[in-house]
Amino acid sequence: MAGKWTAIAKTLPRREAEPGSFQERVNVLKDESRGLNLEALAAKYRQVRSEKDEQEVVERGINARQMALEALLSELWVAENRDGPYFFSDGSRIEVHDAISVRASDPEAVVAWSKLNGYERFLTLNAKRLEGIAKAALESGQEIPAGVVVSAYSLVKFSGK
Repeated sequence: MAGKWTAIAKTLPRREAEPGSFQERVNVLKDESRGLNLEALAAKYRQVRSEKDEQEVVERGINARQMALEALLSELWVAENRDGPYFFSDGSRIEVHDAISVRASDPEAVVAWSKLNGYERFLTLNAKRLEGIAKAALESGQEIPAGVVVSAYSLVKFSGK
């Protein structure tokens, strides 16, 4: 069944042809399953998706445990008025330092401030916006933005288990 991007995708190089060690690993894994029929490939795909979903659940749990322990270590560090590293009997050490996090809560205001204060050259498009601009250009037959590489790939979607 043809999708919205089928005609344009046929004119683009395949993403699988792009160089890189991860893509090379993907190609090796493709070769290992080459020749399987649709049923067998779909079964393998569903198994891998299931494994990935399980791993993501585990990873979220580990991340939460790590954050909880970091918060407790920080609380204890402050309560004990520590200002230097703590050394364990096995030679390892631990330190807690203050850090800050910066994020844009109003991107338009950040862009306006950047332009006003001479930081235009640091402004970049986020990936989703650039993708939207490039796709709109492809749909309308215009040139894609300079410096943008567009390639095609197959998107696989399964529903159910």
